[in-house]
Amino acid sequence: MASTRSAAKLAYADAQKVIDGHLLGHLVVAPEHDASDIAHDIKVLEGLAKQMRARRFLNGTLSLDSLRLSFKLDDNGLPTDCWQYTRTDAHELIEEFMLVTNIAVAQHVAVHLPEQALLRRHDTPIDRRLVSGF
Repeated sequence: MASTRSAAKLAYADAQKVIDGHLLGHLVVAPEHDASDIAHDIKVLEGLAKQMRARRFLNGTLSLDSLRLSFKLDDNGLPTDCWQYTRTDAHELIEEFMLVTNIAVAQHVAVHLPEQALLRRHDTPIDRRLVSGF
């Protein structure tokens, strides 16, 4: 397997800035790379992620987005503040590629290690719960 090395270390906020049309600016980039090339790649990946997400929903993916809270904790681990967690386009970009990676690994395991694979299987839904919602 070939060795790989990251060109730069980005936070979600860095990727979101690029998606919003801003420059990477302060980002430390490996000498053989350029920040503008990394920004271009982020934009390309974001376009692909949007297409993949749209395709997933066309194929019946459920939207399970719900309200999430984030908490600021003090030194004792007790909450001192809370706010609604906001998902950005950068989060969705990463999520799409994580899903593709998980699917690729699962397919590889199922094909190449069928005797060792652990598969999650759900029971048949109970009709009463489907109708009543409980």
